[in-house]
Parts: sequence; structure tokens; C-alpha cells
Amino acid sequence: DDQRLIELGSTGVNFIVGDSTNALIDGWSGSEKECRTGLYSVISQQPYRVAVTCFSSNTARLSSLGNVAKSTGRRISVLGRSLQNYIQIAKATGYLKEFPDLVPTCDLDYLPRSEQLILATGSQGEPRAAMAKLAKGEHPDLVLEQGDTVVFSSKVIPGNEKKLFRLHDLLSQKQISVVTEADA
Repeated sequence: DDQRLIELGSTGVNFIVGDSTNALIDGWSGSEKECRTGLYSVISQQPYRVAVTCFSSNTARLSSLGNVAKSTGRRISVLGRSLQNYIQIAKATGYLKEFPDLVPTCDLDYLPRSEQLILATGSQGEPRAAMAKLAKGEHPDLVLEQGDTVVFSSKVIPGNEKKLFRLHDLLSQKQISVVTEADA
């Protein structure tokens, strides 16, 4: 909307930071509140472990997942350096004040699967990220099991479709439920 940008510029706005991913799709993006409600709806219904992958830099989504973990009685473990770094920085700067304490991955065996919420890097199918290693059964700290659920809580960046479909297929072959934006 060129005219709207010109109007904003004339009001003294000097900079606008925006994300153009999927900008050519008509309509509005959903709010984080809608995402949190959807995540709660999906995660609260799962009888076993749930692993969620999202953009590590999406602090609002991380906050939503912390909220969902508390309200569903699940404990959070993090797989992936990028997520660990973003959570640590967000907590230190006051953005994740209410975020629950993390469970070290070495302590997951002490928790029932029904109480585990795993946050993992790799929402775009990156081959060296935690989610790809989980899908291949190659992660050193965790093995996803039949009946577990993986939630991809991000839109697909155009060009990543093939990598993600391969990842979804690997998970489905292990009888792990896959939930994407198309599902919830």
C-alpha cells in the first residue's frame, strides 16, 4: 500500500521494520493470541510428548509456549543452541519474565512423556538443526517415539517446502503426528 506508506512518512515516521515473507498472500496474519490459543488446543489434547519447532527469534511465540506449558502441566526442555541463546537473552532483558524453568535434557527420562514439551530448532527443515536430527533418530539427547506429536509453529518460507515435506515424511513414517499451520 504505497499511499499508506507515504502517509506514514509525512507524520514523522522515519523507519518501519517489516517482514515481507508471504506478503503476496491476501489477508491478515493471525495474532499471537490466536496462535497461543491454537497451540493450547493442540498441545492439551496430546497424550504423549510434544515437540514444537518455531523461529528461535520469535520471542512472542516462546512466551506463548511457556504459557501453554504451564497451563497444560508440561515441563520445557530445549534442543538447539539458537533457541537456548534467544531464551537466555530474552529472560535477561525482561521479555520472558514468566517463562518456566527449563528441564535439562539429561533429566527427561525422569518425566513421563505426557509432561514433556520439547522446543527444538529447525522449523524450516535445516539439516543440522535439532528437529532434523530428531526426525532421523540421530539426536544425542532424545528419541521421539510412536505416538509423540511434532508441531511446526511457523509458516513455510518459500523455497523450503521440499526440505520440510521430507522432514514431515520422516516423522510420519515413525508414527509421530505432525501438526502444521494447515492443521491448526
